[in-house]
Amino acid sequence: MKIEIPERGSKEYYDEYLYILTKYKKLINNPHIKITKLTNESFRLCLLSIIMTILMFIIFIINTDNKVFLYLGIFFILLIILSVIYYYIITTNINKLRSNKGLITIEFNKDKIQYITKDKQLDILWDDIKYIIINKYTITFIPYEINKTILSINITYKEELFKILKKLKKEDLIVK
Repeated sequence: MKIEIPERGSKEYYDEYLYILTKYKKLINNPHIKITKLTNESFRLCLLSIIMTILMFIIFIINTDNKVFLYLGIFFILLIILSVIYYYIITTNINKLRSNKGLITIEFNKDKIQYITKDKQLDILWDDIKYIIINKYTITFIPYEINKTILSINITYKEELFKILKKLKKEDLIVK
């Protein structure tokens, strides 16, 4: 049983996948945490930094004797710059992931999952998988250990994957 993926996923798919990669430890402990896009998290960080910058400068203008608020305002300006750089890095990584070409084949059997591209083949044992998490754009196979491969499939293959999981009797791994 296999799923063939001829084209790369959407920006939203990779954005959500990168979020999952950054929140791996939290997902192991609680697979029900809300999954969003990593760019949204970066935007919230920037927005919070802008609000705090404005607040610090207003407090400094009101109380010019206390220079701490000026320094905090400058600190939050630096956080704004860092969050813009972070957003740029995220979007660059998403574009790199989307630019890869070629067919991806994911083969499922009773013992393992094989991820096959023209350049590589990865084997993931079913015993290594703790959860299969269904999100808005991704279906992600979360392993027990961080040094194992995290496999993600676009949500458009949900029905095919469910049929395969049912045949292999692996539905108990699914977390919605």
